[in-house]
Amino acid sequence: MRSALIYNFLIEANIMASIAILLMIPLRKLFRKQLGNSAICFGWLLVAIRLLCPLSLPNPFIREIRPAFLSDETIRPIAGQIKIRLVDAIGDVGRLFWQAGNKEGYSRMQAAADGVDYNGYPQTIAWIILIGAACVLLWFGFSNIRFRKKLRAGRIEEISGGLKEMYLNMCKERKVRPVPVYFTDPVPGACLVGVFRPFIVLPVITAPEDVKNVLTHEICHLKNGDHIWNILRMLCCAIHWFNPLVWLAASMSRTDSELRCDDRVTEAMDEQERKDYANVLVYAAARKSMPGIGVMATGMTMTGKRLKNRVLGVIQNRKPIRAFAFVFMAVAFTCLVGAFATSETGLTWLTSFPNNYEANDWTLDQEMLQYYAEDREALDSFGVGVWESASLKENSSHTPFSLKSNDEGTEWIMTDSGGELILVYDGQGTLISLLNNKSGVDDSTIIPLTALDTPMEKMTELYPDQIDEIVGEYVSHFLYSFRPDLISGSNYVQLLEQWKHGSNWFAVFALRRTVMDVHEDQYLAMIELQMYPEIRVVRMTTVQDQMKNPGNG
Repeated sequence: MRSALIYNFLIEANIMASIAILLMIPLRKLFRKQLGNSAICFGWLLVAIRLLCPLSLPNPFIREIRPAFLSDETIRPIAGQIKIRLVDAIGDVGRLFWQAGNKEGYSRMQAAADGVDYNGYPQTIAWIILIGAACVLLWFGFSNIRFRKKLRAGRIEEISGGLKEMYLNMCKERKVRPVPVYFTDPVPGACLVGVFRPFIVLPVITAPEDVKNVLTHEICHLKNGDHIWNILRMLCCAIHWFNPLVWLAASMSRTDSELRCDDRVTEAMDEQERKDYANVLVYAAARKSMPGIGVMATGMTMTGKRLKNRVLGVIQNRKPIRAFAFVFMAVAFTCLVGAFATSETGLTWLTSFPNNYEANDWTLDQEMLQYYAEDREALDSFGVGVWESASLKENSSHTPFSLKSNDEGTEWIMTDSGGELILVYDGQGTLISLLNNKSGVDDSTIIPLTALDTPMEKMTELYPDQIDEIVGEYVSHFLYSFRPDLISGSNYVQLLEQWKHGSNWFAVFALRRTVMDVHEDQYLAMIELQMYPEIRVVRMTTVQDQMKNPGNG
């Protein structure tokens, strides 16, 4: 199981949705009158979409928060930052144990940090999250089965006669498809039950003068699609069961759905009709009939201060400011799109190239090696193409080239007459080594940066906020020319050494492969680049087996 995929979704969704929930709490309290209940419910819908949808959109700025030494491209930047911060925090605790002389505690913290870093603990926690979600869903399922069984046991009959005719006319007036309505006893209050085959439960003790208001309320729940909202709340709470803010949001959105339903019920009522409807709400509150979050049913009940505010809202018939509500919904939708923008765009270290990418094919099979060894003109043309490629960026005349193999035919060496370009191929024609001596590098005159006043961060100073992208893109283009199999999300580039020679700056990078569940990654190649004043390849050597001591290139 790739736990990174689960964490990417859960971490991003919970961070973004939690911020939205914390903003919704004061908004609904302070600006309900101006926004209206429909706009507030729209805000809750956007929160549910962010919690349930695993979509991730590209963001040109998100790569700025990717930890530079996070090699696993499957882990997106936000989850990567949390992983690195968690490992650092565990390490800090371990150092406290070390300073206190508690070596056992230090060892445990080190083991915990390794468990997080190398996918031991994350997989275990991912399974706990999945099992927790399954348990919550099972509990919701059990609660619904028990609730529906109780309703079936108390069902008396479907409404009929004049009452049914009135109900059908009400549905027609509000353009709602009628659903069955059953008298039930005992049941504390009327409710709309179910999703795919919904029906309305009407207490047999409902007073005749209240029946119309009660049925209107449930019809408006049906009109608003509140039975669908029940499913969304349950899924949000099940998937994100560990986040108390999600449960709080489910409860608040349920309250706001009831208030929105009241708005629809009373929109055409006069003052006396609104007072009669408010009396029905107060009477329903005495029976405490609101089903729980895990039950797919609506209800009319609110108690305490919420009931007081609800009744005042019905009687006062407050109208929202439409322009204010429209601006809120437009801004909220824009924020939702931004909340999904959590993926990197462009190249990040090593990535796959599109099929239409035009690369220089520097791989020569055995037939081509034999052909170039015999055709000097074709060999010279090929050599000039290598010189003038995007990787070397060198101007070259038709310098004579030679191509020879060793006695065993396991290695072919291509070089120009001046020894400025040397390419080494294996017996299968794969480029395994390159040396560009036109760069003027002389190992005997290299001055390490540690011997200068210039800080080690010179490369970052030369290319502020771009060094990772520049190196990753350049190395990717270069390797794709002859080893596209090395362009993989599990491979990354690591800076090993940097130095200055004259006015030029150079750096050595190791191409490494992340091996899951192994503490030591594999070295695949060493690549030396001139970084300033222009980026070009100086040397490259591929490594067939894991390299324990890569050296300085």
